[in-house]
Amino acid sequence: MSYLLSLSVAPGSSVTKDFDPPLDMGIQAKVDFGESLTPAEVAIWSEPRVLRAGERRRKPGPPAIMGWFGGPFLVCEAVKEKLELLGPGNCRFKSFETWGLDERRRECHYGTYYWVMPPSLDAVVIEATCFSKGMGREGYERSGGDISLSPDAKCVVNKRAIGNHHLWRLPQDFGTTPNLPVSTTWRTYFCSDALRDFLKAERLDGWSFDKKCVDRVV
Repeated sequence: MSYLLSLSVAPGSSVTKDFDPPLDMGIQAKVDFGESLTPAEVAIWSEPRVLRAGERRRKPGPPAIMGWFGGPFLVCEAVKEKLELLGPGNCRFKSFETWGLDERRRECHYGTYYWVMPPSLDAVVIEATCFSKGMGREGYERSGGDISLSPDAKCVVNKRAIGNHHLWRLPQDFGTTPNLPVSTTWRTYFCSDALRDFLKAERLDGWSFDKKCVDRVV
């Protein structure tokens, strides 16, 4: 099975985070989209910087997974190691030493977090999937590709397209046509049941598993 992911909104699971020195949002977006950087942007992206993170209210330190609601995501060492064990070389990573954000904890080191860049896979079967405004291609076009989160709404992914990937995202042009050149699904991430089971067993927080999808060979 595959699970549609987003950042958890459970109480206390989200923390404030900033790059130090700040990271240009335009460059951040281009890296997230997998777009090429100019030589000047590569130099900025490669500049040493740390991640400043706040703490959860009931547990010490930040959650195991941080990020923005639809991605990108930063994962702790344990999650990165599991991803590499499950699918060596499938994801790319950029490391950031992570320290406290506020003045009281500014010198508190939380270890290394990794900006994870999973592959883009055109794996959702549009004709068999229910979107927020209907089923199949018509539902996709009416909703801009927004997959329904209703428990009884079906989401089907092509097992052949997923292969041995345990974290992946939809491509920017997922489902687009000349008459519908823009999709809202460019920040739609999925994980395997193997990765989800590991995170649950180890109580590694930060992600919400919004929907279980059906994997089938197409």
